[in-house]
Order: sequence, then C-alpha cells, then structure tokens
Amino acid sequence: MNPDAEDQLKGKIVRALKLAKEKLDSQKEKANFIRILIRFPKIKVPFEEIRALHKKYDVNGDGRMDVNEFMNAYNDMVEAQGEKAQGAKLLPAHKIQEAFSLCMIDQLERSDKEKELTQKEFIVACTIGFILSEFDDEAATVGGMLASKDDAFHSAMMDVVTAYLSFDLDCKGYFTREDFDGFMSGSKRADAAKGVITDDRWKELDVSGDGRVDFEEFVFAFSHWVSEDDDEEDE
Repeated sequence: MNPDAEDQLKGKIVRALKLAKEKLDSQKEKANFIRILIRFPKIKVPFEEIRALHKKYDVNGDGRMDVNEFMNAYNDMVEAQGEKAQGAKLLPAHKIQEAFSLCMIDQLERSDKEKELTQKEFIVACTIGFILSEFDDEAATVGGMLASKDDAFHSAMMDVVTAYLSFDLDCKGYFTREDFDGFMSGSKRADAAKGVITDDRWKELDVSGDGRVDFEEFVFAFSHWVSEDDDEEDE
C-alpha cells in the first residue's frame, strides 16, 4: 500500500475516532471496557453475520477473501441498498483496495499471492467501514451498509469503538503498553478485567510488535476475544 494513501486513510480513522469520542462525551457516556465485557454475547452475533458474509464471497472456500471477492461483496451490497446507497458516496476501486490492504493485519509470512483477508481481518474491514461511514465522510462502506439496516449491528460496532477508546483516551489512533496498564490502575473495577487484561492479551493486541496498538490491530484481537470458540477454523 502506498505510504501516503495509508497515512491518509489512518488520518480519516483518527478523525472518526475523535468524533466518536465527542459523541460519547456529549451523551455523558464514558468509554468503559468493563461494561463491554458483559456485552460479548451480543457483539458476537453481528460478528457472525460478518463471518457468514465472508464465507459467502469466499468462492473457492479457502477461508480467505481476495480483493476481487471483497469488491464483489461491496458492489452487491450497494445494489441491494438501492435508493439508500444513492445518497452516499460510493467508493472507487482504488479506495476499496487501499482499505483492503490496511486490513491485512497478520501478513508477515504471506507471499504476494496470499494477500487476502481472513475472517478476522474482514471483521476489521467492516469495523473500519462502519466508523468511517458513521463519523467521517458518509461514504458507502460494507460496515456502514450492514449497520444501516440493523440496530443490533450498529450497537455492536459502537461497542467495539467504545472498547478501543477505553485505552486510547486521547484518540491518537493507537495506544501503548503504558496506556494499557494505565487502564488497570485507573479503573475502579479493574478486578473484573483481570482475566482479559493480561500480558498474553497485550501480545495478541500488538501484532506488529512495535509497542503500539492501532485501531486495526485492536479490532483484530478483539474479534478473537469475542469469538474465541469459533476461531480455530480461521487459523
């Protein structure tokens, strides 16, 4: 992915996160990861919908979605939206490809021919699509279109964003181990999260190993925490 294009897309994500936090603040709702923990069963339902969509467009059944399959899913959803999609900004092919590339989180050992999205990476793509269409530029995205027709899906996506903002308090677009540990020391109910907020969890979050967890990495790990029992087939 072109570095300039990546920076631009990441900038849009940061702006969307800031707007999401402003919305929470205006509603006097504090980003609270502990509250999100008890909502895992409800969040899992929309995640399963995304997994089913991935499976539908994974034509060869290899568990991965290539960029053409990704674009087919997008175009079919736009067509299904009909008049609803007419008021939104449709994404050109190169923008879809840029988003696709950003969501390839766990790609260190993949060849050029394996640049495809797993189910968890497709969840990342849909979550990014949701936050961008919800808060940034009203573009038509897969995640945005799914949320527009399903209140439960919309609520679950907001829970994912809220969970992330529990750690990235300044909306930088990433959080560090210090931020991660600070959540534990600053939370009045930190004991409720001890089984989730562990050293092993940090390693799962920091996929790149650079000491920072960006929004995409967080969603990648979070999707596994919500659906741990179902992820063996996704490996």
